[in-house]
Amino acid sequence: MIVGMIPRHQVKQEMVQEYVTQERAKRKKLLLEFLNKCSASKVKVDVVLIESSNIAKAIVEIIPILKIRKLVMGTTQSSLRKLVLRRSGGSEVAERRSGGSGVAERRGSGIADWIFQNALDTCDVKIICEGKEVIDQMIGWSHRISNVKSFRSTQEEEKPNGSFWCKCFIC
Repeated sequence: MIVGMIPRHQVKQEMVQEYVTQERAKRKKLLLEFLNKCSASKVKVDVVLIESSNIAKAIVEIIPILKIRKLVMGTTQSSLRKLVLRRSGGSEVAERRSGGSGVAERRGSGIADWIFQNALDTCDVKIICEGKEVIDQMIGWSHRISNVKSFRSTQEEEKPNGSFWCKCFIC
């Protein structure tokens, strides 16, 4: 058993292919579970396969094409930690050291971060981690926070059969 990440060129091609196949199967299983839950809840879902070397940019570019108004993205605890305010002297600071501009400083930049910052204001982007919305932890995105509207409930989302649309992106 191999532990940790190893560059592809250091591993036999068969092992790489086996790993890719296993990961693809995991994603497919997770997607199927998601689709089944949506179906059971009578939620219409569109699955869009995006093949790009820059997934975040591809998603942002497809938002106006598909007229996506609401996008819910998941992130891992690890990725979320990269976005948390920089710690200084054991306490979190919400200002850059250079002049106290009030702008939060973040470390790292993930897919969710980039999409949140670059999506059109007409698209309400929500970021979920472990089943909870984490927007309040991301003070650094204040330029979008003022534009973020809360989701309307299913009842408010007027569709002929009382359902709402959901788009699923597979990266």
